[in-house]
Amino acid sequence: MKRIACVILFAVAALMLPLKALHAREMRALLVGVSEYPVLDKNFQLEGPRNDIQRLRDLLQQRSFAANHMTVLADGVPGASGLPTRAAILNALDQLALQSAKGDYVLLYFSGHGSQQPADRNTPEGRDEADGLFEIFLPRDIGAWNDEGQTVQNALVSHELRRAVDRIIDKGAFVWAIFDSCHSATMVRGAGDSSEVRYRYITPDALGIPAKVIDRANADAVRSRGKADAASADPVASTKGMAGGVFFYAAQTTELAPEMRLPLGHPDRKPFGLFGFTLMQALESGAPMTYRQLAQHVLSQYGGMNQSRVTPLFSGTRLDDLLFGQESVPIRQWKVDRGATPSIPAGALAQVTEASLLAIVASPLDKDDAAIGYAEARNVALASSTLVPLAHGGKPALDPKDIPPAAHARLIRSAGEYTLRVVADFTDCDSACIARGPIDALKKYGVPGAQINWFSLPETGDVAVKAYRDRVQLVPPALQGLNCAARKKAAERTQCEEELRTGSLTLQWNAAKGAPALREELASALHSVARATNLMRIASQLGDAAGGKLAVTMKQVTAAGKTLPITAERSPVLHAGDKVEVSLVNQGNLPLDVTVLYLDAGYGVSALFPSNGESNRFEAKASRTFTLDIDDETTGLERLVTIAVQARGLAERVDFSFLAQPPLAQANRTRGAEDDETTAFRDAGFADYATRGAKLTPATPGQRTAMQVFNWTVRK
Repeated sequence: MKRIACVILFAVAALMLPLKALHAREMRALLVGVSEYPVLDKNFQLEGPRNDIQRLRDLLQQRSFAANHMTVLADGVPGASGLPTRAAILNALDQLALQSAKGDYVLLYFSGHGSQQPADRNTPEGRDEADGLFEIFLPRDIGAWNDEGQTVQNALVSHELRRAVDRIIDKGAFVWAIFDSCHSATMVRGAGDSSEVRYRYITPDALGIPAKVIDRANADAVRSRGKADAASADPVASTKGMAGGVFFYAAQTTELAPEMRLPLGHPDRKPFGLFGFTLMQALESGAPMTYRQLAQHVLSQYGGMNQSRVTPLFSGTRLDDLLFGQESVPIRQWKVDRGATPSIPAGALAQVTEASLLAIVASPLDKDDAAIGYAEARNVALASSTLVPLAHGGKPALDPKDIPPAAHARLIRSAGEYTLRVVADFTDCDSACIARGPIDALKKYGVPGAQINWFSLPETGDVAVKAYRDRVQLVPPALQGLNCAARKKAAERTQCEEELRTGSLTLQWNAAKGAPALREELASALHSVARATNLMRIASQLGDAAGGKLAVTMKQVTAAGKTLPITAERSPVLHAGDKVEVSLVNQGNLPLDVTVLYLDAGYGVSALFPSNGESNRFEAKASRTFTLDIDDETTGLERLVTIAVQARGLAERVDFSFLAQPPLAQANRTRGAEDDETTAFRDAGFADYATRGAKLTPATPGQRTAMQVFNWTVRK
């Protein structure tokens, strides 16, 4: 259970037709959210759980969970069943085991702080802990370390939770368990850091556990904690549990999983756990999906938010079951408020974006082709948007006065959002800092091939440009706002600086050439970040499509010759000298145009296929296999992306290899007629929409395009 976890949140803002469970007799849930810890320091109090738990409760009610079958243990949540104390949580778990029967569906949700304590080697569970440490969840009434009992008072230990899960599964129920708590990390946020980002981690010493006790446990461990090639532990899902459930963890060992004010840049943003916010956006689509598909979507969304410091973990042998065991109607629509300016009660949290296209239907049961008009979303807030009628689909712009009382606005297409949010951080940039001038020039004159909005601290962006006297770092969201100099202890300052160094991209330029060289290097780097981030944004937006007939299988072949499967919902560790075998098969009956790209940890984009002028068109049932050699020129989170587009008749091949080219090469190209799908990717990679005239709405791929993303971490 060594993972930093963030708050889970779910919300379904769209109107969905009634849901029908496929197999479940009863739908039950235990929701645990701990925001307040009376005995802990002010810096350890949380903001997000009380917000998230209310959203989750609302969602479950729309997903066939009856109110009397949900137990809510949370502080600061109106209507909660009680406070999230140890006794209340264990009693609720016992009640679930007593009440559950074969075919029932049980959701367990834990959100709050976690930590570690020495494992008791005199118990079977303690001897099974290879690193010598138990992972613990901290209820509201957590106490201090008890030296005599060798435990943190009132802590919930991982093996206690595992036994509780097993008792429920023993009754024949299916369990979806979401554990969102912090257990180990290399760093915590300090009092001088920006409040826009928070980490959820309680250090053992803050709980009163003596350092010598932890050191003794580490020395007694079978293996060292955080070993580079060690698989992440799966603390709650025992072998029995794996057979009857699915288990989601917000991050892997030693990773940072932040709570952030989301959506980034929105004036009404609120504290949410990043993991939960991402799950919420996926679930709001209303589309039927499996747990595996949900996991893959979350990982793609993380890429679209440039989250390079956290990779969630998903496990269980029933990942291919339908989410919640239900089928839902994938219709996202909202009742139109017919005021002076028409509006809908849906916004950024429901993935409605500026210029999204919506169909106006007279009744929520009408089909799409019965639309009486269309509108674009404007003034998009967190949970509301105004509607601007427009001519579309052969229909004139609808007069707002003609909108009937029962009218609903149905989301047809979200507009692409390819603008990169960049925060300029001059905290460590003194009067002799060379970077200020180049950064100010890029703010004024722009970055070729990218659309950028600039912000200042304490805002959080897709990337921050952190300037020093002798270097510039590109910092991902989870590490933004760190003020290492404000840390009083030298060891903490050193740790903070090391985290920034290893988690950020440091730009190299010829200092002798001065500011112009830095400006050129920084412009190129920001374009690379925009291109890689927008590719992942597209991947996170695409659902089932004709191009989805491309089957992709991969294997990791280690330097020692061991072969391991790689799947889209897992994030393995690869080392220099490893190889990845990639197999592509068109399982459909129509040809596909296929491109394979590699996104490295330095934001580089390489075209793996096609290469050397070869054709990338896959006729029906055609296949292709190639091998990728792993090196350590870049280390960190890296991705392999496949793009498959259903080919059109005698049309030219659609080849996205151009995304690996620098912006200058794109600026000098001759434009001609090109496929709509190609236009969308050029907009994402090179901001082509900014040169198309007055209307700057970027294009988005259609139903012919599908993408798959595979993540792994490269280490030396």
